[in-house]
Amino acid sequence: MSLSYSNNEVGVSQSRPAILIPNVISSLCKFLSVKDIKECRLVSQVWNQSATPVLKARTRMDIELCQDNGWGGIIEKLKFSPVHVSLEVKDESIPSPDPEVPFPLMENLKSLWLNCEGGNQPGKDFCHKIILTSAPILQELELECSNDPDVPALQPGTLFPKLKDLGISYWWELEDDAAEKVAQIITACPALECLRTYYSYLDGFGRMKLLQKLPPSFSSLTLDGDLNADGLEVLLKIPSPLKKLTFEIQYDAELQKGDYLQENLYKLLHKHSPTLEKLSISFPSAFDKIMEWKFPVFSAMKVFQIQMGMNNKISFQSRRGKFGWIDYHKSFPVLESLHVCSDSVFPGFSSVDQFLPKGSGGSESVKRVEMVVSYDAKREANMAARTDLYDRLVKTFPNGRDSVRKSS
Repeated sequence: MSLSYSNNEVGVSQSRPAILIPNVISSLCKFLSVKDIKECRLVSQVWNQSATPVLKARTRMDIELCQDNGWGGIIEKLKFSPVHVSLEVKDESIPSPDPEVPFPLMENLKSLWLNCEGGNQPGKDFCHKIILTSAPILQELELECSNDPDVPALQPGTLFPKLKDLGISYWWELEDDAAEKVAQIITACPALECLRTYYSYLDGFGRMKLLQKLPPSFSSLTLDGDLNADGLEVLLKIPSPLKKLTFEIQYDAELQKGDYLQENLYKLLHKHSPTLEKLSISFPSAFDKIMEWKFPVFSAMKVFQIQMGMNNKISFQSRRGKFGWIDYHKSFPVLESLHVCSDSVFPGFSSVDQFLPKGSGGSESVKRVEMVVSYDAKREANMAARTDLYDRLVKTFPNGRDSVRKSS
């Protein structure tokens, strides 16, 4: 396509090439759905060339390594040079790939999700090769492994210089060899910012002093599973300030030793309180006593999410050495989003009452509020308390009144 115009005064006609079209197509694609982009690629060669990079950036290529999928088709898919790839290795026997077929160059790969179910050695070898060949450009890597041999072993000197987001899920206790391979992957990421992993790794990480080796860029940690006092103590070794932290607390009356659980939790939260912007934490029910927890002042906190079982009591720091009822101006001065979920069923919803200040300790900065509580709609007292809770939420968070939710 070209643009033409005529100059009537001199009687000549001139044409200009559509040099702007490739430049504006990528901008136009920002306003289109993936389905629309796929259809627009069929309009012309220019649209195809300009929209394809946008399509790659916004979609993920799913590849399943199993008996039903031949290697030829898989290789052809990878020749498309995708940006985001999901590889799933089924637990079944498949033939090894043809050595005569050249391995595709992964020049654009930014994120890779790998799920190994075990038993498929050719498939795992193929996936591990993709990891190694794309190591210089990968920015996000997610590994889900079901057996020790599934954890990829890195060649000496392998680095992921651009990798910022790493997830390693492994649902068994790591043997020493597998733990070392996981540690090798983590230490091979000098620009790592975000790590998602399983809590049971912490014991091995502690023995290897792995957390002390995390790079200065590290700022986000998500742990699956329940943390005990020892696990919290290991987390205290993280040297860099955290911005995001997600985990669950484990409480077992038979294993509990003194107040180390509460003490270590406060130490961890206090250490990162100046920089934490998002905290997601879960407390289990305690059946033998009231569990008392202390929270420091979170001067940078924007998103706070908490789930509580029965018999948990929280006191909030207002100034040094002073703990008591929550005052959002002092405890969460810049909070924007609050989510509280309680499993407790008490008259008047006293389980979430501790998150509603007394007097003028509300927050104008909060824009989103959600309280999840249990109640019996057939009981008049419960419904009256529910209405009262809603009124208090609206008064406490005046700028979040349009988002206030009291789910059940």
